Amino acid sequence: MKNVIYVDSSGADSLAELVRTCRRHHVRLILCGLNHQPLDIARRSGLLQLFAPPDLQTDLASGIAAALDQTVNTPSATADLSGKPYPVSAPTRSRL
Repeated sequence: MKNVIYVDSSGADSLAELVRTCRRHHVRLILCGLNHQPLDIARRSGLLQLFAPPDLQTDLASGIAAALDQTVNTPSATADLSGKPYPVSAPTRSRL
């Protein structure tokens, strides 16, 4: 998602629905390359809480590595683009 610069609440809801659909069909979904605003709404909406830490990657290369290595558990798996961990906190709204 490195080229996505803005996600609104309906976009976050659509991504959450995609996560649920993937789970129902036993498909692993890896989210990578979240920029500042999409990362912020993913935190606030609770979207990040729907992903296991190895399924949140900082960039496409890490996402591909995670997909190829089912046991990936690197520090970058839970970091934002600055290398800081994605803080997964409680959602600030209850829509998801």
